[in-house]
Amino acid sequence: MRMTAPQKQQQIPYYLLLHIFSHLPAETLIVCKRVCTLWHSTILSSQRFRRLLFLQPPSPETAHARKPVVVHPVLMLLKSDWAIAGSPIVFSSACNANGKLLAECPVKDEYATEPALTTFLVVMPGYCVEIGRREGVRVWDVAKGVKKLFVSMAEQSKSTVFEDSCPATLNGFRQANRMRNNRKFIALFRYDESDESGSEGIGPNGLLVAG
Repeated sequence: MRMTAPQKQQQIPYYLLLHIFSHLPAETLIVCKRVCTLWHSTILSSQRFRRLLFLQPPSPETAHARKPVVVHPVLMLLKSDWAIAGSPIVFSSACNANGKLLAECPVKDEYATEPALTTFLVVMPGYCVEIGRREGVRVWDVAKGVKKLFVSMAEQSKSTVFEDSCPATLNGFRQANRMRNNRKFIALFRYDESDESGSEGIGPNGLLVAG
């Protein structure tokens, strides 16, 4: 009697599956997670894999951790006419250069950082938006926060100069890990390139300021 593919998969011991998965990059784990229920549950049962895939919720310990935080790489692939409120947010990849609607992709619900944090700042010269979510800031939360920031800047600027400085992607942003009130938060920021110093620091309101 021949075994079907699902039956063969069930013959692989749990510990062996974990060992095999541990040698795979995150991109391959994402594909494996979609193969079958067994592989999906095996991958999500491991805290190590959940962290690697930005799926591990925040904990009280991570809020006070001083080790560097990793920003989800998909954030640097997001594209939009950021200053236009109704413009969709998409992200491109090697498999889809035209991009996919972020609102329709599962990646939108993944955490924006690893470890997951409850506060995320996006900063432009003279502007700042603080994104907070007690259950952990997600990719979608950051994308909406960036859109809100640029729309607000456009409404206040009303100039063509702003349109020229509005990036199509978030690649021009730099990352900073900061502590405030003994709690870690992450910031993406840009500074005015005409400011040669390009310095950043903590302003009087306790938020990260750039340029």
